[in-house]
Amino acid sequence: MIVPGELSSWDLQEAGCAGIEVPLDGLDVPPPPGARGSEILGLGPAVFHIVVPHGPRPSTASAVIAESLKLPLGFALQLLEFGAVHFAACPPLPRRGETPAHVLEARARAQEAAGNAAAFGKIQKVRRLREDTEVAPGGYLRVHARPKRFPACYVWDWGPRVVAASPDWVVLDKPPGVPVSPTVDNWRENCLVFGADAVGDAEPLLMTHRLDMVTSGVFVMGRAKKFVSYFNCLLQKGKAAAGAPGGGPGLSKEYRALCASPPPLGRLVHHVRTNTEVKGSATYTEVVPPDAPGAQRCELEVVSVAEVPLGPRPDGEDWDGWGPTGIEARIRLFTGRTHQIRVQLAATGCPILGDCLYTPPGQEPPANLRAPRFRIGLQSAQLTIRDPGGSFFADPEATFEAGPPWWREGRD
Repeated sequence: MIVPGELSSWDLQEAGCAGIEVPLDGLDVPPPPGARGSEILGLGPAVFHIVVPHGPRPSTASAVIAESLKLPLGFALQLLEFGAVHFAACPPLPRRGETPAHVLEARARAQEAAGNAAAFGKIQKVRRLREDTEVAPGGYLRVHARPKRFPACYVWDWGPRVVAASPDWVVLDKPPGVPVSPTVDNWRENCLVFGADAVGDAEPLLMTHRLDMVTSGVFVMGRAKKFVSYFNCLLQKGKAAAGAPGGGPGLSKEYRALCASPPPLGRLVHHVRTNTEVKGSATYTEVVPPDAPGAQRCELEVVSVAEVPLGPRPDGEDWDGWGPTGIEARIRLFTGRTHQIRVQLAATGCPILGDCLYTPPGQEPPANLRAPRFRIGLQSAQLTIRDPGGSFFADPEATFEAGPPWWREGRD
C-alpha cells in the first residue's frame, strides 16, 4: 500500500508529499517467492520518524504507527515483532535539514521535564521495541517499514549445522545469506535466533565475533556472558600474537576461497583502509600505500591451491567464471580486517567468485559499487582455540571445522 510521506521525513502529513510504497507481504514468514521485502527485490529501506501526538488517552506504539502511517494495525504489530521499531522518550534532532516545529516543541517540553543536561541526554537514547507498549505524548518512534529480509534462514535445516555445543557456547557451521546478528530493522532473521532454536534455547545466543552475511562456515556464539568475555580476551590475545600462530593463548582461523584464478602460494601483505564510503555505493575496504592516513596492515598466507569439482551454477549475474571445476585456495588468516581476504585476493588479480564488490587491478569497477546480496565463494573452514589451562574447553587446543563448502554441493 502507499503511505503518505517522504522517505526519512519528520513531517509525514505535509501537503504534497510523495507516496511511499510499503508492501504488506514484506513481513510474511517465511517470505513467499517474490515477497516484496527490501532485501529481496531491492526496494531499499523506508524509514519514518513519528512524534507521538497528544490525545485524550494513552496510546500504544502499534496504534500510533497505524494511525500516523495509515497502515493496518496487524502490520504495525508485525513490525514490532520483527524489531523494526525504535523508541525514545524525546525525539532527537534530524541529521540533516531543518528541524520541524513539532519536533522542536516536543524537545523543549522534554528538556524542561528532564531538569538537567544529563537527564535530557538520557531520554534521547533510542532503543528497539520488541513488544507493543504504551508510548507517552512527545515521544519518538522510528519505523523501518520495509525491513531487510533474509530468506536463506528458512532454506537450511539448522540442527545439522551445529558443529558442537556446551552449556557455555555453541559452534555453528553458518549458512551463507544469513547475518550473524540482528540488523537495525530485523531482529528475527539471524544466526543468534535460529542457532538458539537449533539447540533448544528460548533466548537468542550471544555475539562473540563477526562473519560477513555472504560468508559461510565456522562461527562461535555464547550461551553465557562469562564465555563472551572470555572469548573476547582470546580474540585480543590472538591479535597481539598475529603472525605467530600456535605460540600461546588465542585463536587461529583458516578459510576456503573459490577464486577466479590461482592465487600465489605464501604470505600476502597489503595495507588497507576500511569503511570507505562513496555516495551511491556500498561501503568497502580499499588497498592504500602503507603511509596513507588510516592505513592498516593486513597479512594472510595462501597455504594451498587445488582444482575442485563445482556444483550447479548459482542464480544471479555475479558468477562469471563458473564451470565444472574451480580454483579453491586454503588461506590462513593472521590479521582480521573488514573484508580482508576478499580485498587482498582481488588485489592480487584473483578475486573471489560471486564478489561483485571487489574487482582486480586494471578492471574498471562499476560506477555504483554494490555488495553481494546472498553468498560468495568464501568459507570459514576451521577455527582453532588455544587456551592451556582454560576452563571452557576440555583440551588445551580445540579445533572446529565446517563441512564441505556450498559450492561443492552435489559433487562430493
